[in-house]
Amino acid sequence: MDNGKTNVMFVTHADKKGGAEQSLIHLINYLDTSKYRIYLLSPGDAAFLNEIRTEYEHFPLRLNSIKKKFGFGYLETVFRIKAFVKKNRIEIIHANGWRAP
Repeated sequence: MDNGKTNVMFVTHADKKGGAEQSLIHLINYLDTSKYRIYLLSPGDAAFLNEIRTEYEHFPLRLNSIKKKFGFGYLETVFRIKAFVKKNRIEIIHANGWRAP
């Protein structure tokens, strides 16, 4: 489906609001939704989701550490993200914070 909008996904590992998440909320709330379709990858129970006041699609996913289970949980997460990006034709990914990439 081509609606002329650019698909943008914001990614954060945090479930609690800090400075990086405050910036993320601000970016999302003020992005022009007539030009961009917004996706947010974050933990499903993120405490700051109610502060997002614009239309977006939430992709609830906890980012697994590369240091646990020999990195297999991390690889599983990467493959799930890859499938989501491909399925939704994400064109821009904004990784919020040092752990999100």
